[in-house]
Amino acid sequence: MKLFGKNGGEDEEVTVLVTPHLADNGDEEESDGDDDDDEALFTRANLPTLLCFFWFVFASAAFMSIITPFLPLELADCGANSAIVGVIFAAYPLANLASVPVATRFCSILGRSRAFVAGATLEALFGILFGYIHKVAPLGALKWLYLAIRFAQGMGSSIAYTAIIAWVSDKYRPRLATVLGFQEAVGGIGYMLGPSLGGLLYQLRGITLPMLLFSISVLISLPALHLSMVQTERQQATRHEAAGEKAEEEG
Repeated sequence: MKLFGKNGGEDEEVTVLVTPHLADNGDEEESDGDDDDDEALFTRANLPTLLCFFWFVFASAAFMSIITPFLPLELADCGANSAIVGVIFAAYPLANLASVPVATRFCSILGRSRAFVAGATLEALFGILFGYIHKVAPLGALKWLYLAIRFAQGMGSSIAYTAIIAWVSDKYRPRLATVLGFQEAVGGIGYMLGPSLGGLLYQLRGITLPMLLFSISVLISLPALHLSMVQTERQQATRHEAAGEKAEEEG
């Protein structure tokens, strides 16, 4: 925008840069004083779903670090050296990274809600298996079974996380930075408390108890999150159909 002013009796051209407020669809919107971005995040309608989301984030993050205090003790009886212990620790985050292409493909084929349920269920069931496999497996094969189980568990976590973060990005778009900030904080708390909780539960009932409880914690969060994801998918489908019908009418 260009303005003209007086400077010593002569007109002076001044260029002023104006940044418009852009909506998500790229169009300018007039502000009437009530901005959607300023709406409260933790409303009565949002709170149950957000609590389930943060609970899932906490439990999934704790799963990565919960085995820290007791895995070396369990593997000592198998004759596993420190290198094998390190590899088993690394299997979970390695699977998170390696499974990203699979996770995105699952979301495309199954839809976010089904992919999330499949991934979280896989994570939880293999967590339970990790806690009980020592009761039935030969001692010599236990370290390799632990390695395979942790890798499969990491794959499930990657699929679930990819699906749920994509859903969060759509559902809470106006407050996405705030939601992701809380998610990072809750995940960090899970990583931090995982070893302490794992060690405490291991002292009570051995390896079975911590793996069972955190697997159940993941499963508890599924119903509410799945329902909210399905509702979001239906709303998006309705908007897309309406947009398509409008385009046909205009065409």
